[in-house]
Amino acid sequence: MNVLRNPYWWAAVVVFALHQALQWGLDIRMPIIDSYLDPFLAPTILLGLWLYERQLIWRAPALSWFETAVATLLLAVIFEEVFPRLEEGFSRDLLDYLAYALGGLYFYWFVNRSPGPRTRERAPEELASPNGR
Repeated sequence: MNVLRNPYWWAAVVVFALHQALQWGLDIRMPIIDSYLDPFLAPTILLGLWLYERQLIWRAPALSWFETAVATLLLAVIFEEVFPRLEEGFSRDLLDYLAYALGGLYFYWFVNRSPGPRTRERAPEELASPNGR
């Protein structure tokens, strides 16, 4: 499935945008959500964009579990180890690693779908056959 047609990816994008508007635009603070929602959503959104690029250029249907795990770990390390050393506005939080991991799992299970043999659409002549196969 094309990432841009996946409602689970769009849900992450919309929730992220709404949270940013509330947090920075309307100055509404929700401490736990402010701390862990962005790390949860980052892998879903960024890996979704990477998958979309791969679908456009390489016609790759999905990322492997290994690609998803390595990319999620790389994002976590960049955001939690590198950025705090470069910019004072970033802080390191070990619980963010859990949020990144859960976000990577959300991406892998809900966004990173490719049609397999069990989910392929049936041709009209298959639907009309008496045994339904």
